[in-house]
Amino acid sequence: MSQLDPKQLLGAINEAQDIFIKAPDSLAAFEALLASFLQLTASEYGFIGEVLFKADDTPYLKTHAITNIAWNDETRAFYADNAPKGLEFTNLKSLFGAALTSGKPVIANDPAGDPRRGGLPQGHPPLLAFLGIPIKLGDKMVAMVGMANRSGGYDQELIDDLGPLLTVIGQLVEARRQGKALAESESRFMDVTQAAGEYIWELDNQGVYTFVTAPIEAL
Repeated sequence: MSQLDPKQLLGAINEAQDIFIKAPDSLAAFEALLASFLQLTASEYGFIGEVLFKADDTPYLKTHAITNIAWNDETRAFYADNAPKGLEFTNLKSLFGAALTSGKPVIANDPAGDPRRGGLPQGHPPLLAFLGIPIKLGDKMVAMVGMANRSGGYDQELIDDLGPLLTVIGQLVEARRQGKALAESESRFMDVTQAAGEYIWELDNQGVYTFVTAPIEAL
């Protein structure tokens, strides 16, 4: 029997997809998904992040949504300055790092005694249980979800129940990547054509101009 309410699960998916369609450049859809994850799993805090790779193929995480667990003035200032553009986590000697390097979920219901653990900064809220789930599209790891402090801990059944939400996260991360890549490509193309000063245009099947460079627009 599922540990999650199917109606809540479907509602979370629909909400995130609607938000993304309306604002694909913002991170609002991921923030809504994180809120849904925490509510559905009764977890205290967590994150949703995109998995990126360094030049040597070492994975790291860039957050798209993360709970504010700042515990002093310094961490509150750091969160305010960096969270909106995404925090980057590169320490692989940690529970989330174990998920990134293995490509498999990490369940740690006794983090303090888990050999995969990393140290927590002084003042960090207690970590009583942790679940890290890498998300793949095909054989490519594109995202990760982490959550903490569910009463009673985490298990494989819960991971299975979260499957539809995990799939949506992977799809939205990839869609956002493709959108950014297209925008960057179009920007570079415009820079080149403007610098060249050439007349470049594109027509559709009805002979209507769908793209023109600035010089031809001025004719």
